[in-house]
Amino acid sequence: MRPRPRPERTLAAFALIAAATAAAAPPRVAGPEPLRREKMEWTALRRYSTADGLPQNTINALAQDSAGYVYAGTEDGLAQFDGRHWTRIALPERAGIRPYVTQLAATDDDSLWIGSDSVGLWHRDGDGRLAPVSGIPPELALEALHPRDAGSVYAGTARGVYRCDVKGCTAIAATTQLEVAVLLAGAGPAGPALWIGTNEAGLFRLDDPDGRAVLADWHLGKSDGLPNDAVRGLAFWGGPDNRDLWIGTGRGLARLTRDALIAYDATTGFPEGTAAPLLPSFERDGRPVLRVALSRAGLAEIGEDGRAHLVTRSEGLPEDGVRSLLETGEDPQHRVLWLGTTSSGVARREPGRWAALDERHGLPHRVVFGVGQARFPDGVESPWIGTIEGPARWTGGAWQRFLPMPYARSKVFAMQRDGAVLWLATDQGLIGLEHGKLMHYSADNSGLPGLTVLDVAAQDTEQGHLLWIATRHGLARLQNDTIRTEPLPLADGSPTVRKLLLAPATDARERVWAATAAGLLWRDDQGWQAVPANCLPGTELLDMQLQREPGGRSALWVASRAGIARIDLGGALRCVPLPPHARPAGQIYQQAVDQTGRLYVFGSDGVTRYRFADPFADQLELADVTHFGIEDGLPGLEFNRASHVDAAGRVWAGGVDGLALYDPAQESAAGAASPLRLRQAATERGTPLKPGTVLAAGDDSVRAEVALLAYERPQEIRYHAELLGLGDHRPDWSSGAYFQFSRLPPGSYTLRLRARDAYAVEARPIEIPFRLRAPWWQTPAALTGFGLALLALGALAGRWRSVALARRARWLQQEVATRTHELADANRRLEHASLTDPLTGLWNRRHFALEMPAECARALRRCEGGDRNGVLGLLLIDCDHFKQINDRHGHAVGDAVLVEIAARLRQQARDGDLLARWGGEEFLFVLRDAERGGLAAAAERVLGCIAERPFVFAVEPLPVTCSIGVCAYPFAADAPAAASLDDCLRQADAALYEAKRRGRNRAVIAEAGTPVVADWREIRRL
Repeated sequence: MRPRPRPERTLAAFALIAAATAAAAPPRVAGPEPLRREKMEWTALRRYSTADGLPQNTINALAQDSAGYVYAGTEDGLAQFDGRHWTRIALPERAGIRPYVTQLAATDDDSLWIGSDSVGLWHRDGDGRLAPVSGIPPELALEALHPRDAGSVYAGTARGVYRCDVKGCTAIAATTQLEVAVLLAGAGPAGPALWIGTNEAGLFRLDDPDGRAVLADWHLGKSDGLPNDAVRGLAFWGGPDNRDLWIGTGRGLARLTRDALIAYDATTGFPEGTAAPLLPSFERDGRPVLRVALSRAGLAEIGEDGRAHLVTRSEGLPEDGVRSLLETGEDPQHRVLWLGTTSSGVARREPGRWAALDERHGLPHRVVFGVGQARFPDGVESPWIGTIEGPARWTGGAWQRFLPMPYARSKVFAMQRDGAVLWLATDQGLIGLEHGKLMHYSADNSGLPGLTVLDVAAQDTEQGHLLWIATRHGLARLQNDTIRTEPLPLADGSPTVRKLLLAPATDARERVWAATAAGLLWRDDQGWQAVPANCLPGTELLDMQLQREPGGRSALWVASRAGIARIDLGGALRCVPLPPHARPAGQIYQQAVDQTGRLYVFGSDGVTRYRFADPFADQLELADVTHFGIEDGLPGLEFNRASHVDAAGRVWAGGVDGLALYDPAQESAAGAASPLRLRQAATERGTPLKPGTVLAAGDDSVRAEVALLAYERPQEIRYHAELLGLGDHRPDWSSGAYFQFSRLPPGSYTLRLRARDAYAVEARPIEIPFRLRAPWWQTPAALTGFGLALLALGALAGRWRSVALARRARWLQQEVATRTHELADANRRLEHASLTDPLTGLWNRRHFALEMPAECARALRRCEGGDRNGVLGLLLIDCDHFKQINDRHGHAVGDAVLVEIAARLRQQARDGDLLARWGGEEFLFVLRDAERGGLAAAAERVLGCIAERPFVFAVEPLPVTCSIGVCAYPFAADAPAAASLDDCLRQADAALYEAKRRGRNRAVIAEAGTPVVADWREIRRL
């Protein structure tokens, strides 16, 4: 927050400008236009927000102290990051208002300097002690902080610059008329200098800032060519001796060289808005780069040639407003960039992390069915995605739709360039794009065996050029503008064909392969040949991917519901299964092979990556298995059958929660060890535990917490605590950083705390030797007093007690683990209570909302996979005349009726079905994996279970009946995606109303007359 300048100070600043008599400013030159990102690039970021402990999500400043901790200044105070958690550090309030932290600076004496908008300047030392720094009026906002030496800083305010150390601040008289916005120390023409950017008066230079402190006869402002007079960022970078001065303003950026002032502003296409702060840095390959935070356009990265690349939301940023920058790490391979945003918290660029894109980044929809690279009829080659709301391609730095209506929202699963035509496999048939022309083949206007086309492949054969077409109802081929069905030698001659590709088979010639729901085939000169079923992990195939070795070997990776196998090509076909113990958890949907030969498997539980000692060996020997989940940046754990490896080796995959992208080139090898810091070490009584501490007898429980300040893949950091002197105590490595040892026997110990980072590099351990005194009755003087006659007995008792205490200490550790497990169970019970109805014990609407998206996606895939009869059954049940029951018998009986209905419905539920109290006297019965034709029988059973026996709560039996509205999801088998789950629930509700209207004690089924309009079918109890 920057205060508006007072008129008298603005006039004084203009007077200073008018007094500047230096030589004329260098000529203004327009800077180069920002480079357009023709290729799709992304930034893999880990984001932290208030959910992770930040006090607030507007990040004004970032800093790292010499111990390695990272700090964030927010509009609700200060936070410290220890590699795992953000912790709020409270600053005092002024007049009941919490201060904004506007500026942060770290100095080499382990100090952190904290500038605020309302409580002045504060200092935090290496031990965490916080103290105010005198000399600056508390109500004066700190606008700039810049390190001065190892233990002091320059502070900029609306009343000039101050020199500050722990003893206090002193104003620099020559600057009191300047409203300071940013400071930069460096070498001027006559020695040390301090460049001072102001809020509305341009840029000044203070010569000899630690001596005479004279304001130089030099000034640069808008009249000299700056984009405007609000100077907010400064950095020396580039040019001879790295001495070019870069100036970030409120309207753009400028570069002051020896010969010119180069302006980057709206006239050259540079984003308008504040360009600050500026961060000189290096790319991973060692190339220099200047990073500039942009208030409206994300991040600018400027190379040595002066050209700027823009990184925005389209490339993965959480938003386009960036306020602060920080870089940690010395090794170029392990430098980590931190971005403070306007409203999205802290984002951290992290090597080896997946990036996730969805609607916020320009995708038409987050549910992705297809992904790849294609050359379009206009000559542009670009990535493309197929989503539930239609396809888009990456062009002009953004995702853009390319199909005309009525095809714009078609689901595109695959593309194939064939000469001048780009063929699209869609849920509306086969679409061909040629320059200025669109062709559409469907089951209605051609010989296409099914409406939905899943894949296409072009092949030149002796019979001519063919386009093979995979559909949900068999295989077809397009030749000479005619589509004909291709019979396959399988029990089901027209199975779902999910994947096509060209690869060798038993010789070196390229053959067409087809992965189907009934087996794997290839076509040679004699026709179609089937791979023996005993060679496959299962006959219902889901995917196949081709892997080629530079030496000429090639193989197919084939995935089925039963597992994965490799099929060696180019000779006698040989099948090598993936070991069953290595099969990924959950269902398998898709695969990809990267350029290093690693196999990625996408399914319902994230991504599993396999690295083999030799991917073509006779037996598959696993060198490494890595599982990626939400913590690794995936948008979700559920994937669709969409994957792609581009020419740069980057892995793309589509799922139900967005597009996931991974760049193996960004992976880093192990680097230097990160610092391990002690967060706390004390006894249960509060005695600090330091090296050499002697603990009193009975003060025998110690605890410690550490933090490894490693900022890459923190979920893979592991900790270890060992108490040397406790006998055979040998703990395992764990993800927890808090340790406790209880009921220690007297003796000498060393607490050794260790940690290793995601690359298994172990940090320098922390060791704390200490001694626990024995009770008075175990001291030598007391034992001597007991007499020599009791010496042997006493020694034996002491030894027995020490062994028992050591055993008890180990037992107590196990108890702590048990209690922790019990606490987790209690939390799970609380979570369960929040998802259930307290009266009936059935699930509630919240549980339904959490469970159904994945179930609906599974039902939709099942239907689109060819199982047109498989549905989710929705039975909306309402107790008839329930108000009369309440009125005549009282609410207690009414509640008992609802409980009994719930009990009878449970008897009808199968494992996996979902029962929920929908509200009042309504219940929702969800039948998983139901058959569309079996819903009538299910409704009839429910009617019978309610009405066949009276409800008995007192002397008088009470007859109770119900009415049911029934609907299936997907609603229409021919158009499974036409109606959403909410649409089906509305149909079930309308059917329930119709059952009530027709007399109650019956069910009405809503059936598809058209894809979105229902017909009614009545079911009565026999």
